[in-house]
Amino acid sequence: KCQLPYNIACLDVTPINSRDERSNLCVIGLWTQISVWICRLPTLDILHQESLTSDTLPRSVVMITFDSQPYVFVSLADGPIVYFLLDVEQGLLYERKKVPLGTKPTTLTICQHTDLSSTSNNTSTSRTVLFACSDHPSVISSSNNKLVFSSVNLREIVCMCSFNSEYYGPSLTLVTDMSVILGRIDDIQKLHVRSLGLGEAVQRIDYLDEEKIYIILTHYMDTYKNDSSVPISQQAYQRIDCTTTIEKIKDVTQQQFDDMFDSIVILDQHTHEAHASVRLLNSEAATSLCVITFTEDPTMPYIAVGTTIVLDDEDTPRSGRVVLFRYMNGQMTMIAEKEVNGPPFRMLPFQGKLLVAIGNSVRLYKFSLENHELIQLAKTSVDYVECLQL
Repeated sequence: KCQLPYNIACLDVTPINSRDERSNLCVIGLWTQISVWICRLPTLDILHQESLTSDTLPRSVVMITFDSQPYVFVSLADGPIVYFLLDVEQGLLYERKKVPLGTKPTTLTICQHTDLSSTSNNTSTSRTVLFACSDHPSVISSSNNKLVFSSVNLREIVCMCSFNSEYYGPSLTLVTDMSVILGRIDDIQKLHVRSLGLGEAVQRIDYLDEEKIYIILTHYMDTYKNDSSVPISQQAYQRIDCTTTIEKIKDVTQQQFDDMFDSIVILDQHTHEAHASVRLLNSEAATSLCVITFTEDPTMPYIAVGTTIVLDDEDTPRSGRVVLFRYMNGQMTMIAEKEVNGPPFRMLPFQGKLLVAIGNSVRLYKFSLENHELIQLAKTSVDYVECLQL
């Protein structure tokens, strides 16, 4: 017997190894404290407590193994899924990740997906997948040791279960508000393309794996405007301006009044919602983008953006900056900026440093964690030649 301080919202005793008859771990989601506890079975000794840092209750919790790696998945009442890696021996949770799947409570159900593509040889393969029932139902699986979240071509699913019969074969029963559906998970081996109307032009794109987000550089003009489209940069939950302390750039841009502007926009990998947008200065154009982890701060990825100031009386831009941002917990924060004397056309991470092509030169920068600034380490120039690629 184990006495817990609050009521139990959800629990799971699924064996980590599908070949085992019973589990030696129990995972419990609590009310009020909004946390997940790991207990040893059959003694119910408490091994680990993990706060979910959320204002919404856990509604479903599941232990599952993908590619020999045990996980714990927790669904929250407002739709997102939080998942952890699980140390089975010590009962510890680590490497927390959060994925916004829907907006309503999600129910997690383990099912076996049988691949019938090899039935001509009278063989079939079966693998474990996790079905997320919600207003945006998804199938969670693993490929090459990476989790894959695949959308289901149905609207809101209340609950489901898998079954196997002589007539239907390995199938699923899906329950919606209006019907009961018999179906099957089908592996469609082709590329699916979906267009997203952003309301402004995209110039660069990159991906931040740690946060499961896309970073895009956009350009907006009044000519794009219509009654039915709101620019993606104006749909973000967090909207900030990219200010500057560089006096030369500040003085020039304050005198400019344009009907166009560039932005840095953060998009969720799964829902493609805009989490954050950063509007650049007047007459400031975004030219390059990369995600980088510096040697000086190896645990934190940064977003580096190169910009240039475009003025009507200049044939070639003569000033710009390299700006560093950090994205964490849904918030975009400007960390540092470095003035440059030309357009930074291209930038790349290079051995824990930032390599930037600026005008006719290539420069190498390191990041000072103490002073929060970029420091130039090396520079090479080629006369009369613009460096466009690295």
